Amino acid sequence: MPVVGQGPLEELLADYPRYLLIERRLSEHTVLDAYEPAARLFMSGREAPAGLTLEQLTAADVSLFLAGQCPRRRVSGARDLVSALRSFLRYLHVAGRIDAPLVWAVPSVADLRDRTLPRGPCSASWLIDPRPRPPRDARPGRSETDGRSGANRLV
Repeated sequence: MPVVGQGPLEELLADYPRYLLIERRLSEHTVLDAYEPAARLFMSGREAPAGLTLEQLTAADVSLFLAGQCPRRRVSGARDLVSALRSFLRYLHVAGRIDAPLVWAVPSVADLRDRTLPRGPCSASWLIDPRPRPPRDARPGRSETDGRSGANRLV
């Protein structure tokens, strides 16, 4: 992997893809098109004249970054960014660049795939059935508590 510039940030961003390719066995396409750009985006602005400011990296920084980036993306793009950021934070901890494992600071993205109303003749008919329904404890097959003994009995 060619290093574009010199300095702690470029050194880190050259080492991270090597870690993903060798240690994690990810494909080069995945590393170069998804993980490395997300790490570069996260690290942009974190290099100070004295070097990288990873010692001060906190969960609040992670949350602030995601709060700024995720609304600009579709759900799938946000999910990809979150996954790549989680991987990068894991790398920073494993490589000893940060002391605290900040992976826990990355929330999961809601997976809304295959989330539809139930289908089929009986599955959702009660949602739209205009007929009145008997009270819950009066329906056959439901259990209710016997007031005298506290025991459950079948109605």
